[in-house]
Amino acid sequence: MSQPYLAVDATDLLHRVAEQVPDDLRANVVVIGSIATAWAYRKLSGTATVATKDIDLMLRPAIDAVTTAETIGQALLAKGWQPRFAADRPPGDARTPAADLPALRLTPPGQEDGWFVELLA
Repeated sequence: MSQPYLAVDATDLLHRVAEQVPDDLRANVVVIGSIATAWAYRKLSGTATVATKDIDLMLRPAIDAVTTAETIGQALLAKGWQPRFAADRPPGDARTPAADLPALRLTPPGQEDGWFVELLA
C-alpha cells in the first residue's frame, strides 16, 4: 500500500535538506520535481505548499554523480537517516547489476512515515 502524499512547505523542506547536505557537496545538488516547482512559483500561486512525499535531488556533474550520491548518502546515514525501499523493489547487493539498483531514498530521523529525499543521477 502506498503512503498518501503530504502537504509540505517547499521553502521549509529546501532549508532542511540544505542543512543536511555536506557543505562541500551542496553545489552538486539540484532540486527538481514538485518541490522545485512549488518554490519557483510560490509568488505566483501565493504559497509554496505542495502535496508530495519525495524531494528529488539530481546530482551533477553526471560524471561524478555516483561518487556524490555515495558521499551524500553516507553523510545522511551517519546523521541517522534511514533507507527507504519501494515494496516491489528490494535493496540491491554486490551482485545486483547497476541498471537494476533502486534509487537511493532516505528518510530523515523522526520522519519514517513522512517525506524522503531521492538521489538521482
